[in-house]
Amino acid sequence: VPEINEHFLFHGTKPERVEAIIAGGLDFRMSGQGMFGRGIYLAENSTKADQYTDWIWQRGKEEGRNDTKTMFLVRVTLGRLFVGPDDGTARDFTRPPCTTHGCARFDCNHVERFDSVIGGTSKHKMFREYVIYDRFQAYPEYVITYSRIH
Repeated sequence: VPEINEHFLFHGTKPERVEAIIAGGLDFRMSGQGMFGRGIYLAENSTKADQYTDWIWQRGKEEGRNDTKTMFLVRVTLGRLFVGPDDGTARDFTRPPCTTHGCARFDCNHVERFDSVIGGTSKHKMFREYVIYDRFQAYPEYVITYSRIH
């Protein structure tokens, strides 16, 4: 069905969150404040998802440590995509904007909303990423474990 816009996308996560995702799925309430607010971030490129598998301050200090990383291949329904701005103005999103005016305000009373947000579409971004705000749009179908080659 074209309206659901189903895809397989990657989701990288920290080691301490893997078991919770396996047990209960992805949950936007566990996410931090990202470029497009608090949501579940997914990528079509595994290199982008890999950026979320550890803390940036740990990189380069992995020698002698277990450097096994984990990401998920997620079956996700994106539905109608809103092209998010790459200028930081979407940091307060907690749900996709309305289809009428693109409102993202908490007090927006418009009923029709986009289903997800796509970011990284500007020429200055290397990777696109997708954000959903409803956990029932995503099913982590495969667990991928790997080690980075240094």
